[in-house]
Parts: sequence; structure tokens; C-alpha cells
Amino acid sequence: MAALLGAAWGARGSDTVETAAAPPTPSIDQRVSLEVEYPDPLAKTKDEKEKCLAGCSLKKHDIAPFTDEQYHAAIKAYGKAGVDETTPALDKLLFYGRRTIALIDQHGTGTLPEDHVAFLKRELARSRAIVSVRFINADGKVRVNLAPVTVPIGIKQHLKPTALDGTQPMEINGTVMRTGLYHLWSRY
Repeated sequence: MAALLGAAWGARGSDTVETAAAPPTPSIDQRVSLEVEYPDPLAKTKDEKEKCLAGCSLKKHDIAPFTDEQYHAAIKAYGKAGVDETTPALDKLLFYGRRTIALIDQHGTGTLPEDHVAFLKRELARSRAIVSVRFINADGKVRVNLAPVTVPIGIKQHLKPTALDGTQPMEINGTVMRTGLYHLWSRY
């Protein structure tokens, strides 16, 4: 079976969603709402996570730390670029999301121009993604459909599709990460 995944993100606390670069899936109405069970924020207990397979998204996958020095260097480099220009510095600040917010609270933004600060804070507030998944067999028949569901960026999730066509009940687990100004990355 082939799997198709689409993602989009929206601002925290807002119903407005902008679609990502992935082309829309014609057979899924983006407004369809299916009952999807997933707890907040993780679906597994500590004991269950320890029993996960290596490919499970709840297994700890280390991310390099974002140090104070790296934060200050990224802020300085971002300040030299255009406010909405995609740069490695801005991408790094967005990738580390929650850590960047904590460092802003702790250290401030130094001499970063106000328009850059406003833009960065707006982008950091975009902390949710919409995920949809379809499994299609070789004949083009949709066997599993997870209708669009909102998930937090950077927090691992176990999602349970409710639209199954002759398949066993299953979980689709993974994480969506923000990897740049216009890019999301997901592992499901």
C-alpha cells in the first residue's frame, strides 16, 4: 500500500489554517471531521513507551541542544537578513520553537529590529499542524483514511484512524517538526 500524508499549520488558538506546499488530496474534504482518539499530549504511558519498537515515534530521538551561544548567534544573523527572508538562522530559531521562546523570555532579543521580533514571535506562535493520512492499495482503493486532525508541532502523537476498509484496527504514530519558515517535516 502507498501512504499519502498531508500537513498544514495554523496559529495557536485560531481556526485559520494555511495549507502547506503538499498538493491537496482530491478525495478528502479538508473540513471532514472524524472521531480520532488521542490523549493530550501523548498516547502511551512511560512503561508503554519503553516497550515501543525502535521505529516508534515515542522512542526518544535525540535532537542536538540549542545553547545560549547558538541562540545569540542565530538572533544576530537573523537581524542582518530581511524580516521574512529564509535563512539558516531563522530556520534554526523556528526549528527549536519552544526552546527559542524560552530563550527569548530569558535573554530577550538584543538589538533585533522590532519588525524582526514581531515576525519571529508570530511564526513561533504557529505551533499546530494538520495531518491527514491515506493508505491506498495497488487498485487505487482507499483502505485506511485518517481525516485531517490537528496535532501540536514537536510533540509525538499516536493517532487512530476510524475509517478502515477491511483492515485491522491500527495506530499511526509520529511527529511533525517545523524545519524552516515554509517547511514542515513529519515522521509517521
